[in-house]
Parts: sequence; structure tokens; C-alpha cells
Amino acid sequence: MTVAASAGPITDDFESYAVGSFPSATWLDMSIATNPPLPAPTGSVIQTNGRDGLPTRAFQVSLTSGSSQGLIAEIAPGRHHMVSADMRVDVHQPTPRFGNWEAAIGFFNDRGTPADINTEPQAVVYVYQQRWWFYAVSNPSRSSYNVQLSDVPVAAGDWFGVSFAIDALTGDAHVSIVDAAGVPNGETYALADGGHFHHGRDRSLRRTCL
Repeated sequence: MTVAASAGPITDDFESYAVGSFPSATWLDMSIATNPPLPAPTGSVIQTNGRDGLPTRAFQVSLTSGSSQGLIAEIAPGRHHMVSADMRVDVHQPTPRFGNWEAAIGFFNDRGTPADINTEPQAVVYVYQQRWWFYAVSNPSRSSYNVQLSDVPVAAGDWFGVSFAIDALTGDAHVSIVDAAGVPNGETYALADGGHFHHGRDRSLRRTCL
């Protein structure tokens, strides 16, 4: 996983952590940002095979019910941010709910209030009902945007390379998703006109689906 921020990149392949442990130092458990807090840890390092088919270590969230599981890292405020990671859904929930995404990656603006981080301004790429989606909200009471990125199912056990970049000033965002074979899918989104989200397709990436 790589996070590019104004204060410098955060890169971690999780190879240095013991299997069954929670990644230390840079990473914090998502449970600290939920209200009420969930029991920690909400995930751990596992031994598995990566997107290239070779042995590797990865972070896996716990198969439990709650508003959020996983890991977060604090980054300094800035205009341009980017995060990329190989992602995999191992088990699809039989009755998924909008508020309980199966996998997600993105950015939140933690304003320091006691509210759950899921109610804060955010922009994320996520898996819901076996499809990739993009969700962004500048103010939970005003403007939000939610769109499905592909009609092709996200099969359990398949790896995807996900890259997500955002301009915090203009709201422009770019999402790129490739499967294990390198087949791309991408969208370009923009926040404009007083906080209303609009989007336009980057057809050079959209010619084929996931």
C-alpha cells in the first residue's frame, strides 16, 4: 500500500510484521475513529498469495459486524493526495448493507468531533454488492455523490490494483482499477458548483471493464 501526501509518501508491504499481528508505528486501528469504538484490533496480518501469485503478507480485516474495520494513517493537510493498494474481497456478505461495505480505500477529513468518522467529509472507492463504487461527500448534510463504476462482478478471492488520487482544492478525483490480468477501468470525478459532485469519464481507461 502506498499513500502519497504533502508530508511525504507512506509505503508498506506488510512483510515486516508477524502473522497475526496488527501493523505498528504508522498505522492505527480504525476502531479509534468509530462511535461507539469497536473492540480492537479489527484486523491482522496474514500469509497469502499476492496479485502476482507469489507468497506475500497482507492486512486482512476481521469478519465481524460494525461500522468500520481496518487501518488508518494520519496525513498532513494538503492539496494533492493519492493512495494505491492491491485489494481483495475474500468473502461476500449474504446480506450486504450500504453502511457496511466489504472493502474500501480513500480519505476522510477527521474534524476532531466525537462523531463516527463515517459521518465526516470523505471520498472513497469501495466494494458493495460485488461491484466497485465511488462515494464522496463534502458535507454530510449538503452534497454527496455515489456512483457504480462497473457492472462486472467482483469475484471473491480475486486481487485488484486500486489507485485513487484527489485534489482537495478543486475536488477533482481519479480512480483507476485493474484486475490481476491488468485489464483497466477508470473514472474521473470533479467537485464543483458550490459543492455539487459531477463526473466525466476518462474513456482511454474505460474501453474495457474490470
